[in-house]
Amino acid sequence: MPTRLIATSFALIAFATAVLTGIIADHAAGVILYRALIAMVGCYLAGLVIGAMAFRALQDQIQRYKRAHPLEPADDESATPQDALASSSSDPSEQSQSSASAAADRTTSSTSSKAAA
Repeated sequence: MPTRLIATSFALIAFATAVLTGIIADHAAGVILYRALIAMVGCYLAGLVIGAMAFRALQDQIQRYKRAHPLEPADDESATPQDALASSSSDPSEQSQSSASAAADRTTSSTSSKAAA
């Protein structure tokens, strides 16, 4: 699908360019359309080749990325961050005690670093 999209885009751009160039050069309408059709067919074929190469390069890169970064299957149901938060302590007194001890640890480490200086 992306290959044909690229090829069609190339063909339409080539056709429009050939028509505008022919009008600017003041050629006859038959000559302009003939050359535009030839340009359209040629660019469609070139677009098929370029689109196939781009699609193949993209698929190779995706496969290389998947091999380098494999997804690990979750062993338990609490593997998501939302579940991990939900399974943490829901008792407010435990949470306030842990936050108070963390604050005490920070003040102790800051005073010991000031004393060392």
